[in-house]
Amino acid sequence: MFKTLSYIAIAMTIIMTILLGCDKENKSKTVFTESENEQIFQEKTKLETLEIPQQTEEVIEQNVVDKDYEVQILASKNLEKLLQEKRKFAKFGYNFKVSKKNVNGETYYRLRLAGNFTHKDAVKIANSFKEEFNQTQKIWVQKTK
Repeated sequence: MFKTLSYIAIAMTIIMTILLGCDKENKSKTVFTESENEQIFQEKTKLETLEIPQQTEEVIEQNVVDKDYEVQILASKNLEKLLQEKRKFAKFGYNFKVSKKNVNGETYYRLRLAGNFTHKDAVKIANSFKEEFNQTQKIWVQKTK
């Protein structure tokens, strides 16, 4: 678009130079009829239409790490017990999410660390959490996707 406008500006400058004359010593001006002006304009502004080739991209290799894992700290049928544990751990700066899951007609509440992690990071976090709080309960690393 910018190139096209540039070509038109150049063409208009050339036409104006022709119409007004560029010889300072020759004070006479060449006067063209309207159809001659149109013809000159058309000749000077014939521009090739720029075609942008269609671009396609195929991903050959991707250096993106999938963060499809969550760390579950606790699961309980008792929501109050789970929320007490959440408040205890939150004092240490951890962020959690609480979800509800129905298993065989029974409702379980799950306390999970907020965020998704790589499998490697999730396992490290689960182990350090278990050590930090002397957790004897199992801590789950769960694939989410």
